Amino acid sequence: MNISELINHAIEYILLHIGENVTAAKVAEHCHVSRFYFTRIFKQQTGESVYAFIKKKKLEFSAFMLKSESTRSITDIAGEYGYSPSNYSSAFKDYFDRSPVEFRRERFGHHNELLNPENKSVRMIYDEINSTVSIRQMPQYSIVYERRIGNYSEMKNCWSDFCKRYDRFHTDQTLYFERTFDDPSITDKNKCLYDICMSDEGINAAAEKCGGITKLKLPDSAAFGTISGGKFAVCPFKGYLSEINQFHRKLMGIWLPLCGYSLDSRYSYDLYHKVEENTYYMEFDVCIPIK
Repeated sequence: MNISELINHAIEYILLHIGENVTAAKVAEHCHVSRFYFTRIFKQQTGESVYAFIKKKKLEFSAFMLKSESTRSITDIAGEYGYSPSNYSSAFKDYFDRSPVEFRRERFGHHNELLNPENKSVRMIYDEINSTVSIRQMPQYSIVYERRIGNYSEMKNCWSDFCKRYDRFHTDQTLYFERTFDDPSITDKNKCLYDICMSDEGINAAAEKCGGITKLKLPDSAAFGTISGGKFAVCPFKGYLSEINQFHRKLMGIWLPLCGYSLDSRYSYDLYHKVEENTYYMEFDVCIPIK
């Protein structure tokens, strides 16, 4: 396992166990390396300690829950991420410079008007999105991916580079995915975590022909993984790059809090069907894991 794979493997473990008492020692043990080596390499590669990364993700993910699951109490959300109510309020305010109550009030207003289904504008947006959403059992996908930490605005160039490097593995069955782990209205927009992915059928076929994955000379940043299957809310998008932010605000800011479904610990992802390189007209499905 090279360093890139080690860090990706560690981040995968942290994100999947973020609601548990995950520690640097547990992550190092999971990755089969010493704690001293792991903590040193992690900070070297990510620019922050394992402890700081875990604490940051707990608070940022919980903040997203405060936004997206409006009927859940702050105490319940705090407990899901291992905090007592008083400790959570203190840690949240230290990180976001406002309390969880103030954060929710800023997002939804004093009377939660943004989430009032009796508000005609809210109802119109909800109905518009809800008419396109389907609840599906999605399959599990095997993928090769490259992970980035940066501004989502850089993603267009990263996608272009990724497609050029992996074009030789493209087949008629190849699928392309994008996983975004952060909400830039919560996370530092220059430190958002995201994966650019493709299904691995072409790579496996090429490996069989040449005698193994190691002989393909894949980029050092390449990693293999899976996108979990199961129950998802699937919402199609058809439009231009400039329209995606508004679409996401409607989907995640109004539809998700009002839909009655709860998120679970699997990752959301976008499944791409069409991208026009010259105009950046796109067609993709946003797949949100629900329970």
